[in-house]
Amino acid sequence: MIERFYNYKLTWNDNHYIYVGSSNNPDKRLAGHKASCLSKRPNNTKLANVWKKHGQPTMTIMGTFETEEEMLEGEQFLIDQIFGESVCLNLNPKADRPPITTGIKHTAETKAKMSASRKGRVFTEESKAKMSASRKGKVLTEETRQKISISSMGKPKKPHSEEAKAKMSASAPKKAVVGTKENETIEFPSIRQAAEFIGKAISTISKCLSLKCENKTAGGYTWTYK
Repeated sequence: MIERFYNYKLTWNDNHYIYVGSSNNPDKRLAGHKASCLSKRPNNTKLANVWKKHGQPTMTIMGTFETEEEMLEGEQFLIDQIFGESVCLNLNPKADRPPITTGIKHTAETKAKMSASRKGRVFTEESKAKMSASRKGKVLTEETRQKISISSMGKPKKPHSEEAKAKMSASAPKKAVVGTKENETIEFPSIRQAAEFIGKAISTISKCLSLKCENKTAGGYTWTYK
């Protein structure tokens, strides 16, 4: 039996909404559209919204072809006629099929390539604002929190760069520190200023102020919080 390939058109309300596609089994493809549109996570939300509101569409076969290449060329022609118009429900301006990634395990090489492709990507302030707004008000369930916690366990933490440490230190709430030496007492509004005074790194005084550190002396002074 010779396999045939088809272009089809789905319409609602006398072409008020149109979706075009292609398949070697239009009836099966229509059933797939219906299952996706009526699911909780449809592949095409525009198509799903129209389907749920207006019900089953009318399917019209627009062309029959002997090869998949001809089928895709025909579909591209149909998409070009309507894409960008208010009636169009197609999300992809191209007829070529997007890859199905669900359940695929990527190799280490592929993961490295995907990671490298994302590095150096800079978002505009507008994009950052949109991403921030989309996350506001979202409340994670206890189950989701536990999954995130479990997935993070055992993962080695990436060490912070000196620049990052400096930024975190600068943004942290400032606490006054006191250094004592014999009969002399000096006070500074921040660890940074104290470190600059004795010519030591900020981490040196921070260690002295840690509860776990037994040696509280640096630069000849014993350090405590005020």
